[in-house]
Amino acid sequence: MAAVQAAAQLPAGSTGSRLLTGNSAAAEALETHLAKFHGAEAALLFNSGYAANLGLFGAVPRRGDTILYDETSHASVKDGIRATPATSWSFRHNDLADLERKAARATGAVFVAVEALYSMDGDVAPLAELAALCQRLGLYLVVDEAHTNGLYGPRGEGLVAALGLEDAVFARILTFGKALGSQGAAVAGSALLRDYLLNFSRPFIYTTALPPATVAGLAAAYELLPELQPAREQLFRLSDYLKATLNAVPGLHVPATSHVIHPVFFTQNPGPAAVRAIAAAAQAAGFDVRPIVAPTVPAGTERLRLIVHSFNTKAEIDALVAVLRLAVN
Repeated sequence: MAAVQAAAQLPAGSTGSRLLTGNSAAAEALETHLAKFHGAEAALLFNSGYAANLGLFGAVPRRGDTILYDETSHASVKDGIRATPATSWSFRHNDLADLERKAARATGAVFVAVEALYSMDGDVAPLAELAALCQRLGLYLVVDEAHTNGLYGPRGEGLVAALGLEDAVFARILTFGKALGSQGAAVAGSALLRDYLLNFSRPFIYTTALPPATVAGLAAAYELLPELQPAREQLFRLSDYLKATLNAVPGLHVPATSHVIHPVFFTQNPGPAAVRAIAAAAQAAGFDVRPIVAPTVPAGTERLRLIVHSFNTKAEIDALVAVLRLAVN
């Protein structure tokens, strides 16, 4: 409703870059609110999570620096790393010992890139341990909160804030296309980081700013987030129920480490064509079930990807699992 009201009061047509004609008091007010809400010194809006990762990693690490990133990091992180002259190495997924071994070989400023919740495996990063390691070794921790912003924490501030690690993280990427139901993203960090990105981040500088209606909608969404704790608790209950019910089906396996996002693996991997066929059977029954196959995930690890919502019911989960049971067996 806030977005509709804002759109009705604004002139038609796009604006421009934030550094030219696209800035507004509303955008700056939203950034101030985002920083306060997430416990950061400052925040800077981007047009998407992809643009935020590209803009951060493409601008901040310099030649002679090192980026260490979890091997299962999102494509936007890897594309951002390709845009920088810094050296980069991956480390094994959630493996702090491997990260420390790689850090011992690193040069310059060393950045560690992780996701709070991994989009294809559904597990969370060991953020407290990562933060302690980075503080001990003097590394700069960057956390992508695409799948935790709005869901974790007493007000939906994200997993970093829920764990009280705001001061231990160099930068957070907070996207708005998931729990916020909108578009765009923000990088939250120090005021110095914001100023640097504002002047040197190409995906921020050379693009049209977010539409005023989107900014208004995001401001309204953030006002609503603190009131949604009952919905978040319901979501987690349903998520646990979905995982337990799926794991009771012979031939299916959901890792115990998955949170909210559940990868559904097969005891006998049927191959990509069969995984697509199983997903199609669920879709034909009215369920939005997606097959995940190579090259999105490594060949041989094909899976279904399920995400439950707070408005779903146990009856709907039972019906979905019944369809999958029939399709698999």
